[in-house]
Amino acid sequence: MRGNMGVDTAVTQFLIPFLGLLAGASAGPEAVAPRRCWPTTYAVDGARAHIRLHGVSLAIEASIPGSTLLAEGILWDSARSRYLVSGIQGIFSMEPGGRVARLSLAQLNGRAVLGLSLDPGRDKVWAIASATPQTPNVLRDKIGQSAVISMSRKGGRLLAEYALPGTDQWYGDLAVAANGSVYVGNPRTGRLYVIRPGAKRAELMIVSGLVQSPQGMFAHPDGKRLFIADYRSGLMVLDLKRSTASAIPAPPDAKLQGIDGIVAAGRDIIALQNGLSPFRILRLRMNPSYSRIEAVSVLAEFESREGLDVIEPTLGTLAGGDVVFVARTPWDKWSSPEPNRLQTLVARLCLAK
Repeated sequence: MRGNMGVDTAVTQFLIPFLGLLAGASAGPEAVAPRRCWPTTYAVDGARAHIRLHGVSLAIEASIPGSTLLAEGILWDSARSRYLVSGIQGIFSMEPGGRVARLSLAQLNGRAVLGLSLDPGRDKVWAIASATPQTPNVLRDKIGQSAVISMSRKGGRLLAEYALPGTDQWYGDLAVAANGSVYVGNPRTGRLYVIRPGAKRAELMIVSGLVQSPQGMFAHPDGKRLFIADYRSGLMVLDLKRSTASAIPAPPDAKLQGIDGIVAAGRDIIALQNGLSPFRILRLRMNPSYSRIEAVSVLAEFESREGLDVIEPTLGTLAGGDVVFVARTPWDKWSSPEPNRLQTLVARLCLAK
């Protein structure tokens, strides 16, 4: 839906009130309060972004000072009715509405946390920990080093750590398969790694087929396939038994480059595309076997104004049948002398009306 009311910049200076009780995708009927949707145009830090919505609504889930949480990834933990959000300050638990609390995880040793994935059957959370230039108190000789960590779902206790190769590499997202194997992608090299159950180290996968820049990914429930957003070419599928990667057939007019995050939502894959202008959120309607994209539709478009991309969708999660995603992270302004004025925005794309 579209609106035409103006919104003052102060909307980003406080946490948006709780928008309703949110449940996981597998939960029963929900009591959800009426959703407040963004108007067509709104202001952040003096810039304006034009938003076009197509058959969906968009709500602010939370607006958090960047000094508290400079976010990257997000996942919905339905068992505890909370989000887990990763960022350069670590891993946070976030209630619907935006109240955040840092998890007790001293073993991060000052590293940022990027991709997140939940293994509910084993009660674990997996994450990529990296030393980035923006990480507070980072040691210069550690910048670029990354590792995959696993922690307890309940208290955030570190369970294991697996070093990833390279000293100038940036690993993006990761996914957990039904058998407990964890898959990690390197967007710079195109390489994929796997940590198998009981393994002591990450193993380089020898993949037949070209994966150029793996970003968001998820494992299919059948345990046989890994779906990967390749930033350069589009949506890929990796056959985990044969270690073969191939592009998923799509309509000839589909533009699928520049996809960062992907979220499975029934027959659909919701794609967060920030590599083309305007930035977009797409619905990829899959055939029943998930082997072909039958149709591509644009759900939302974000056109930046005045040279500042105030909405840049990155990674998302399915929560209560909707897609909740990191909509803005002010990485480019982190060196600002007033970091409390910089806002991390988390948004909810309401798929069902």
